Amino acid sequence: MASIKVLFALIKKECWELLRDKRSLVATFAYALVGPFLLYVLIKGFIVTATQETEVNVGLQTDARYEQSVSQIQHYLTTQNISVVNYSGELPTDFDQLPADKGFDALVRVEPPMGAHGGGRMVIAVYGDQGSQGRSKQLEKTVELVSQFVTNQRQDDLIKQGLNPSSSQWQVEQRVINEQTQSTNRLMDTLLIFLLLAPFFITLNYINDATAGERERGSLMPLLTQPMNRDLLIASKWSVGSLLGIVGSLVTMLIGFTLIADLPVYEIGLQLNPSAVNAVLTMAIITPLALCIASVQMLIAFSAKSFKEGQSYLTLFSFIPLIAVFMADKFDDASWSAMTPLLGHQQMLKSVFVNQEVDNAQFIGLTISCILITSIALLAVRKQLNSEGVLQGR
Repeated sequence: MASIKVLFALIKKECWELLRDKRSLVATFAYALVGPFLLYVLIKGFIVTATQETEVNVGLQTDARYEQSVSQIQHYLTTQNISVVNYSGELPTDFDQLPADKGFDALVRVEPPMGAHGGGRMVIAVYGDQGSQGRSKQLEKTVELVSQFVTNQRQDDLIKQGLNPSSSQWQVEQRVINEQTQSTNRLMDTLLIFLLLAPFFITLNYINDATAGERERGSLMPLLTQPMNRDLLIASKWSVGSLLGIVGSLVTMLIGFTLIADLPVYEIGLQLNPSAVNAVLTMAIITPLALCIASVQMLIAFSAKSFKEGQSYLTLFSFIPLIAVFMADKFDDASWSAMTPLLGHQQMLKSVFVNQEVDNAQFIGLTISCILITSIALLAVRKQLNSEGVLQGR
């Protein structure tokens, strides 16, 4: 009972130390408050770029010889919410030089069949420019629209002949198992970086101040020169640091989900499911990691000789998630990656966000890995506090 009272007294002391400096408190939660807004701006920029590249204005060349066909094409494009510009001039050599009020990104025109045996069939020619990525995507979308129009016309012709287009014994159906493309996977990795970085940066200031900072100010020495249980002292600092990491990660996730929920992420093929269940799963996955990070940060900060040196070491340590997440693709096939902190956490978070089944065995394995690392780090911290080097500044 006495030990519990001492522990709570130490935790209370750590909390007052944290609340004492308002600027340090703001810096502690700066990442949780600012990070999601930066992520929001980043994703919004991707969406704007993607929609600009796929938004297309189609020029439709008028021709009295194929008036009915041109009218059908125009009607179809209009039903697809495509802006159509009627064009009657010569084939342009540069679409960028067209007048602003009559400009278009791709030109569609009906042409007679090539060769003597065309069979009366007409050709829908699509003219475009592949000089830039945006132009290339606009041309690709126009071709896709025209191809769909031709498919619809063929089905109508079969129906007019009394044939059912779906009566064939052969049918093709596309069934996508994973809707995440390579580009959206990279974007998902960026989301995971923000989440995985949260406990690193949110606990950094407090852990450094509670260890290297107290050591530099001399406020740690009176505690260590008294017959105080070192385990209780370590537990108080570690528990407050871990709680900050967990709460900060929760705030980061909630603000991020709230902001991103209003964005049309489907425009860039991103599948994100910010439900309450997924939020709980996310925190269940991140919590053991936050405990592990706080313990390792304590070990690193106690190894520093000054507050500034500790801050430098901890900042370098915070770059580990960046390397781990960006290099994760190279280790996806490795059996050990599923049980490795950060790599395994990235895999599990990705499963949560795309609504795939969470691997319970992986979760248990990652939790055990984090507990082992936490135990080793805290034992090393205890050894540091029992050495004379802490008191002598070595």
